[in-house]
Amino acid sequence: MGSRIDTLEKSLGELMQQTVSDEIIIEGAKTHRKGVSVRQYQKSDSREINDNHIVLSNSDDKKFKPSLMNGTSSDNNINELFVSTREALMTVLPQASDENIRKYERQLDDVEDFDPVLIISPNQNWINQHSLQAYQAVMNAFATDRLRQNNRRDENSLTVFHFANVTEMYNVRGNIRTQYPIAFYDPKAQPQQEPIGIAWILTKVGVRRSDFGEDDSFFVSHE
Repeated sequence: MGSRIDTLEKSLGELMQQTVSDEIIIEGAKTHRKGVSVRQYQKSDSREINDNHIVLSNSDDKKFKPSLMNGTSSDNNINELFVSTREALMTVLPQASDENIRKYERQLDDVEDFDPVLIISPNQNWINQHSLQAYQAVMNAFATDRLRQNNRRDENSLTVFHFANVTEMYNVRGNIRTQYPIAFYDPKAQPQQEPIGIAWILTKVGVRRSDFGEDDSFFVSHE
């Protein structure tokens, strides 16, 4: 009897060391498959986290749900990969005062991670040609288009616009292009016209860190 119990315990021990092969672990920009101990993960749970990595579990319902974890290692990686939100704003809006930069920072504090934010840096040549009032009219359109009355996506900044998703952002762009074609550079137009500004797309990544880049075709009319 004792021998059979020993054999059973050994078999159970070997089973507990088996690995689940359908876990995907993302480390930085590298994606690879890695076995995960049964002790650490349950296959049906698609949000398990280990050692500050993002884990996407191929659960029985075939839904992949990423989770961004908190931890010293993860925070350090974010700090190395992305600039501070303040630094991003100062790069995008070099003409802005320190007071306005702080105001935009506070505005971005309310933005969820990875939500798209459109920041428009004004083109002074366009303003000189069409007037500040015309510029503000276009910015108000970006702030209110497709929203209910009295709702805005810019907190009255006329500069920083928070969208729910990328689709909404580019749908609004299409509407503004129809309403205010003079705001867009048309390469076929004669004489040549200036775009209203430079469009930057920013996303928050963690606490006060951001990824951002210029969309150099945002204010270009392709029609």
